[in-house]
Amino acid sequence: MIYYIVRRAGSNSREGEMDKVIETKDFKIENKKFFFDFKENPKGKYLRVTESSGGRSSIVIPATGLKEFSEILGYFVSMQGPAID
Repeated sequence: MIYYIVRRAGSNSREGEMDKVIETKDFKIENKKFFFDFKENPKGKYLRVTESSGGRSSIVIPATGLKEFSEILGYFVSMQGPAID
């Protein structure tokens, strides 16, 4: 199923422009909820990661940088050793 989200006024794109949601997942850790939204707009595909714990903050990673981002994240996960389940 394809969902569409209209960007809010004041965003970096033109008002009313729509981004196509390709896939979305979320999960909760302690008192934080994380949303992973893989989207596409005229500039290309990207992953938006949003953390919600009272307020909201997010980062956007262009699809062209996801492999490198994953490698860096994997490095930090591996630093934790067997403590991570």
